[in-house]
Amino acid sequence: MARAVALATGILFCVVLPSSGADSQITDGGRVIRILAAGPSEIRVKPGETFEVTCRAEGTGCEVGSFMLRSQRPVRTTPKGLKRRNDGYVFLADPAFAKEARNMCLADNGALDHDPAKSAGKFVISTAGWMPGVYGFDIVAHIRPAGGAYVCDRREVRVVVEGQQPSNPVSVTPRPQTLALNVDFNCRRDDEPELARFIRACAERGVTRLNFRALMMGYTEHPSKVRMSWGQAAPDFVDPAFDLFRLAVKYCRETGIECYVFYDLFDTRNDAFAKAHPEFRLVSRDGKSTCQGALSYAYPEVRAYFDRYIDELLDYGVDGFMFCTKSRHGMPLTRKYGFNDPVVAAFSKRHGVDVRTEKYDQDKWLDLQGEYILSWVAETTRRIHARGGQTSITLPSFKRNHYANLDWREVVRQKAVDELHTSCWRSEENQLFGPEGSKRLQEYVRVCHENGMKYSPYLFADMTLRRVYSRSGLAAACEETKLWTRHVRCADIDGIMWHDMDIYERHVFDFVNEAVIRAAGQAMKEPPAWMSGWEGTGANDRRTGGETLFNPALELGEGGMPRCWNVLLPGRAITGTEHGLAMPGGSRIESQPASIARDGKDKDTGYVLRLDMGCATPGQAVRVRLIRPLRPPVDYEIGRHLEHRRQIVVDEMLSQELTVPVGAPRPVTLAFHGGKAQGNRDGSVVQLQVTFPKAAPVTVRSISLKRR
Repeated sequence: MARAVALATGILFCVVLPSSGADSQITDGGRVIRILAAGPSEIRVKPGETFEVTCRAEGTGCEVGSFMLRSQRPVRTTPKGLKRRNDGYVFLADPAFAKEARNMCLADNGALDHDPAKSAGKFVISTAGWMPGVYGFDIVAHIRPAGGAYVCDRREVRVVVEGQQPSNPVSVTPRPQTLALNVDFNCRRDDEPELARFIRACAERGVTRLNFRALMMGYTEHPSKVRMSWGQAAPDFVDPAFDLFRLAVKYCRETGIECYVFYDLFDTRNDAFAKAHPEFRLVSRDGKSTCQGALSYAYPEVRAYFDRYIDELLDYGVDGFMFCTKSRHGMPLTRKYGFNDPVVAAFSKRHGVDVRTEKYDQDKWLDLQGEYILSWVAETTRRIHARGGQTSITLPSFKRNHYANLDWREVVRQKAVDELHTSCWRSEENQLFGPEGSKRLQEYVRVCHENGMKYSPYLFADMTLRRVYSRSGLAAACEETKLWTRHVRCADIDGIMWHDMDIYERHVFDFVNEAVIRAAGQAMKEPPAWMSGWEGTGANDRRTGGETLFNPALELGEGGMPRCWNVLLPGRAITGTEHGLAMPGGSRIESQPASIARDGKDKDTGYVLRLDMGCATPGQAVRVRLIRPLRPPVDYEIGRHLEHRRQIVVDEMLSQELTVPVGAPRPVTLAFHGGKAQGNRDGSVVQLQVTFPKAAPVTVRSISLKRR
């Protein structure tokens, strides 16, 4: 039965990543692939030179299907000539598999294989454009693209590109730098005490600006006389009386934090004005359809409607506005819409072409669409200045943005806002690594400062840090936060804006969110340091053979804390022994969230929990608890983004005491059923908690969970 629970917080310090060289061979019964020769194991080249990697293998009970040359672990950047998967692995891409984005296979005797022999590969890679440094690869011989159980063997290849790394800049009088956080819809707090505690906690952790989102899917985040609020649209989910900006301004002023409005330029999906005035929606080229909720900035009536809402927000006394061009609920991503009469007439007057019936220059057309948006932003900035506020805007590094062109250089040239943030599309921040990335970062700074504007890069926390945390623990996520922060500060930036620091459901894992915010604040005070982008992100999968491994070989990391665990201690230190870790009496450890396998919908999945533990004192017991958050059923039109609200409950899959064996650690197993999957509500992310007896320390060697 699901029930709401409150969880205590915990702290984790260090994660050490395992070497990819361990357990390099994966077999399946009698099917085996062996690498007979591969290498060289280390290659030293000068920048721009090429290197060769060879591999010769044989199969028993199966054939060598192809090879792979990939990074040993997920990394942040993509050296020239390689490709990057969404999970962060960088690889040499074979055109034969170009249509399969996640396929890293190199075909035997394919276009990139320079060895004509069967089951032998020779691959040539250029280091042109690579930054000096060490690049760790695996050369893999495996059964793919054949289906069935995976069979492979691999060897490590270390590539050293010689040369001097970029030096860290030294500034005698560095400019003041803002640490801004976007408080998105899923991050906001729903009552005054929660909101006050969050703002105060941000101030204590070094945050100097909070951007509170005003709109989501066309509804406001506060009571409004101009637009419909979430409280009106979904009163069962959101308290209609909760006034976000009144309270945000109050507590930001109390703590000295700037309070900005996170304002979406393109988020009008369920907007009441758009529903009442279909004539102002973006229209298709043939004039037969309009885009739901998407309004054209070419109409004075639309601009006046937006102006009234800006005035309402200014009346709260906010310090500024951050105009977001990323979110787009209701806004088209294609060129199908936007052929409204004022824009068509303006284009015809300027270029002598009727875009509805004649061939036209698409780039010029999109430039014109962008002019209407940018002119409103510039006019609104002047009105905000008159009320004592400041503005900023988020833009992609490229020109294209939804149905219009918004060129960051043109925004800066016009000084349409006070501050520029790039890049607002996920994964674009990876373009800030390597020689080209450092040049790009410096170019943003130079152009903005020459035109009297500020520049602060836009970094995404949610996807990057969640992946690192869920696979390698809180310390790795905090270190990732610091690395990013220190890297971009190597340029003469005016600040950093982080998006979605609430990387997990805060009702369960708020200590995680607070820890990464603290890490960002600490890194703002530390010396800047360039990253090559090839540093491992720590995203190493902990699932092996269907078993979710909660750090099976428990050992201490830096600071005297177990790796990959959040720890609650009664003030006594954990000590390492030859048999494992001696956990003090009364202590508790919590795993980071981990994905678990399920048998499928309507099936009650069986699991086995195993703890290798022991105690010198007889009669001791530990309490184990396995929990998972469940998502509430919601209508998308009401808003899937309401899932994070108080309706999230926590399913207690297991809560039981286990007797600790006397003496050295021995396995204790517990078989249980995890309950039936509940469709898209099913919580696939779980957290394990282990509470130790107060009377005596318990030595723990390993903990794991496996589906039966």
